[in-house]
Amino acid sequence: MDYVPRNGDIIIASYPKTGTNWLQYIVLQITSKGESFPSFNDCVYNKVPFMEMTGPEVIDKINGLRLYKNHYRYDMAKKNPMSKVLYIYRKPEDTLVSWYHFVQSSREEEINFLEFFEGFLDGNVEYGSYFDHVLSYL
Repeated sequence: MDYVPRNGDIIIASYPKTGTNWLQYIVLQITSKGESFPSFNDCVYNKVPFMEMTGPEVIDKINGLRLYKNHYRYDMAKKNPMSKVLYIYRKPEDTLVSWYHFVQSSREEEINFLEFFEGFLDGNVEYGSYFDHVLSYL
């Protein structure tokens, strides 16, 4: 990714289904000193842009404190030592089950859990290996 964070940016980074939206809501409450009470959906979809969905153009238009999220591995993103990265992770088995149900809910055909599980272990799923992703931030 070619995007370089600005000084003061707060980036919430994670592997999918590890608590990204939960953390972004908490961070929004802290950074607004409790004055911002958007609905959870407004927070998830409007207040804290998702880099992969909106692209850097939307983030560049944010005035003041910029809070956004992504699912990039650490080695895929450019760094700015004056920005902050908050990384959240979750037990791999909980991540697997949550992600399986998320993917299953968007498909008409049944996904075999055992095949999904094997793909998760081998890193043959979207965003690659959970374990490599977590290790990239440690």
